Amino acid sequence: MPYTTAAEVRKRALLKWDSLNYSTSPPAPFADETAFDNWLTNTVIPEAEKLINDFCRRPDFSEHADEVEYFDGDAFRNFVVLSKKPVITVGKLEFKKDDATWDQKSSSYYRVHGDRVVYRTVLPKGFQNIRVTYSWGFPEVPLDVSYAAGEIVARFVQKRVVYKMGPLVRVEDFRVQLANPDVFTDDLRSTLDHYRRDMASMA
Repeated sequence: MPYTTAAEVRKRALLKWDSLNYSTSPPAPFADETAFDNWLTNTVIPEAEKLINDFCRRPDFSEHADEVEYFDGDAFRNFVVLSKKPVITVGKLEFKKDDATWDQKSSSYYRVHGDRVVYRTVLPKGFQNIRVTYSWGFPEVPLDVSYAAGEIVARFVQKRVVYKMGPLVRVEDFRVQLANPDVFTDDLRSTLDHYRRDMASMA
């Protein structure tokens, strides 16, 4: 799922498709609105998404189904902590039996609290003998993330218009410097801060 769209960027930046053109005969570098939108969609917006993902220490803001994790039981604790967050639903909690098959527990045997699956008694002792299947992520890109992506790209494009008369006049020279403080500003960082993972991970 894209975090923002070319149309949203144009609306936020208050720019027309030819705002970055340095020539009108023939129009260059964008021949029409479609060419400009393609540049935003295929080049600039993906860079903004990477910037947001890196800042939030997440691989993406998509929904991931059927994630499987294995845990060791110690016959002492009654919960496991899932590594991919936020957890949407837990589909299965299973314990490995002596014959190496898996025994699925009814949902009445456990409950989910945030990223924890809490069993009604202690978890059985064993190595990688607990298996949890769950979905995690975001069913839709959060509105804060969409807003930040649209603003980052719009501010970047506005800067390019200001610099159009300077040395950067060709599309291939437009360095996607989205992390600059005057583009990825403190207010946008603050907007995204509560999506940020405490430690870098794959979740």
